[in-house]
Amino acid sequence: MRGNVTDRANDPAFIYFPTNYRWSMGLLLCLSAAPSGGAEIDEVNRIGRALKDKVGDDSAWLEEWARMGDIVEARGRDAEKKGHGLTAAACLMRAAHYYQIGERFLQHGPRSAAVYKMPRRRREHSEHIVLPGSMCSVTME
Repeated sequence: MRGNVTDRANDPAFIYFPTNYRWSMGLLLCLSAAPSGGAEIDEVNRIGRALKDKVGDDSAWLEEWARMGDIVEARGRDAEKKGHGLTAAACLMRAAHYYQIGERFLQHGPRSAAVYKMPRRRREHSEHIVLPGSMCSVTME
């Protein structure tokens, strides 16, 4: 079976799905973005738990990541309406990342059109924040 992990004795990798190395690395890829705000560990764990009985079903993988992306995006849109720009930015950035991770194994699937809205979401989240070292224009007279 492709992606099956049979000998973990010397495997230093974090394995969330013991029978599917590929899925474990996909989840780890998302978790690695947590320190920079690209993921919330609890949200990622909720996705992982929802997928526990669906390991290897790449359509289910996409649906669960997209479902969490939808939830977090809605939270961001609500924050945006209330004028909470930083919260909106954080949510939109995480949502974009979840959609991207979801589409990792199933390109051009049933939710691809929604996933491909990700670049717009990334732009939208960046409109709410100015990070240290961000570019700006200065007019010299």
